[in-house]
Amino acid sequence: MKIGIFDSGIEGLIVLKELKSNINFADIIYYGDISHNPYNNKSSGQIENYCLKIGEFFIDNRVSLIIIACKFATKVALDVMRKRFTSIPIIGLYDKFKISDQVISKLEEPSSNNYPRKRKKHCKIEYFVAGNPEQFKRLGNLIVGNKINNVYQIIDYEQ
Repeated sequence: MKIGIFDSGIEGLIVLKELKSNINFADIIYYGDISHNPYNNKSSGQIENYCLKIGEFFIDNRVSLIIIACKFATKVALDVMRKRFTSIPIIGLYDKFKISDQVISKLEEPSSNNYPRKRKKHCKIEYFVAGNPEQFKRLGNLIVGNKINNVYQIIDYEQ
């Protein structure tokens, strides 16, 4: 099972850090859209477009759940994403803390076949960035404690 997390910057790494501490049954794909940061000076249409493209990226990578770890993107694009990607649950983040409870709750819903039966010893975390991967790594390591090694840059992302 994989969980996709995205943010317009690196603050979503706080969410990732909490998930990693409390959920040890899923691999995580983190997408930092730092090339469009900040979202709060973009139009609603632009933000919806960014979020839908990131959603497609997650679908292509077969995630079982998407977390929008950006309050502004949640406000603007959560409903649009839920309408487009009906096959997987999407959680919009209004509170960066208590996210683990929300994830477990969503995966335990009777309509979800995603809740795993076994825990994993080592969950894999992959980092993808639209923007400067070195900047992301430098700032991100301040949040997660020097644990970000490999960052994959998204090159063909619309500016």
